[in-house]
This record gives sequence, C-alpha cells and structure tokens, in this order.
Amino acid sequence: MVTRAALLIFLAIFLLAPTVRAGDTPILTGSTLNNGEAVSKSDAIFIGKITVMGSTIPTSPAMATFLGTKVKVDQVLQGSVGAEISASITILAQNHEVPPEKDLEYLFFVHKNAEPGRATYTAIKLLPSTDDMAYASFGFTSLATTKKIAQDEAIKLASRLTYGMPEKEALGFLKEKGLTKDVASGGSFGWCDDFHLSTGTLQLVIEPKHLQPNGEWANGLLKKASILSKDGKENVSILLINAPKLHR
Repeated sequence: MVTRAALLIFLAIFLLAPTVRAGDTPILTGSTLNNGEAVSKSDAIFIGKITVMGSTIPTSPAMATFLGTKVKVDQVLQGSVGAEISASITILAQNHEVPPEKDLEYLFFVHKNAEPGRATYTAIKLLPSTDDMAYASFGFTSLATTKKIAQDEAIKLASRLTYGMPEKEALGFLKEKGLTKDVASGGSFGWCDDFHLSTGTLQLVIEPKHLQPNGEWANGLLKKASILSKDGKENVSILLINAPKLHR
C-alpha cells in the first residue's frame, strides 16, 4: 500500500514541475546531461513513441520513476534495439523536468540493463522528436527530414552485398549510399535490420557467428535480403553475392 509520505513525494513531482504551454519545449529526463555525455553513456539512441506509460514509483523527494514504460521504436540512430522495448524513465522535479506523454514521439538515449532472460532499458536522456537543432548537434538527421530511397535503388544496393559478410560492413556500405537502418527486431539467436523506403521496407536477415551467453546481439552475419510490403510480406527476394543455391 502506498504510504502518505510516498504520495506527498509523488505530488511534489508535479507541483514543482512547471506548466508546459503549447509551443514551449518541455524539459525532459536527462536535462543536465550534455550531448557528449548522453552519447557516450548510451547503448542505443532511437526515435520512439510511448504506447504505455507504466507504473509510477516515487523514489525520493522531488523525484519519481516510471517503470515498465513501453516504447515502439520507429528509427534507430545508433546501436541496436527491438521493435518495442520496456524502459524506466526518471523525472527530477528540481531540474524542472516534466514526464513525457503517451502517444508522442521522443528521441531516446538509453542504457541496456544487465537482466538475464529479457532486455530492459533505462532512459538516460529524452528530447522532443521535433527538435531539429538537437538532432544536428548529435550529428543525426531528423526523422521528418530523412529522404527515403525507392525500392529499385534499394534492390540495386542490396544486390552488391555478399552472403555471410559482417553485419557492420553491410550497414556501413548502405549508410554510405544513403540508407540508414530504421529498426532492428529479433533476438540474440538472429535478428532483422529494417530500412524504410519510399514504399515498402528493405530487410536484412542477420544470424550471429556465435551465440552470446549474455544475450548480446553481436558478431552478426548477413544471410538474406528482401523487400517487404507494408503488411510485412516478402515481395522481392534479393540475390546476394556468393549466396548458396538454397538462398537463391
């Protein structure tokens, strides 16, 4: 049962936090972290929409934490995360931070927690997804201004990839050509890298060279490339260089 003291602490979070008017930029989690600190401490950086706020726990005076916040990942800018993650988000009222809002998109900087059996994350810093100046300062392109490549061009680029090549090399080549991974999904046993196109999605299927005991998605090798329709069905199977007959 929540104690009276805990309720008072929780109430203080919202009484101390300033009212955010329409058009104002809210002060969010990690407001005291500068750009370099946020990047260096993050295991992943992505644009995501909060679908479930989770439960709120007052942790100390003028501080509260949202646990089990569900975030739908729309675009991965650095690192690897699944299509949906669970995260904890801490609000510091003394820094005039306000809670994020459900159904809004934010730029997330997260640390991956070392929990066996499942991946959870701690939000280190949040920024509005519409803050183009913030994107530029981190060296990223905002989601709203990212130019999407057509299917035909994506097929030409992916067909220059080699079966079994390291995932990092494949992602590096595509990035040089203007294709940046938007989201990754799967698990340590195998995952998919998705690139949103002007229509449809380019998907790379990745398998690890060796399974990692800690569940890390590491040492991935390219096994397949294809174009998916909006409903996730395979429209085009792309022939990789040196692909065995089974994958042709």
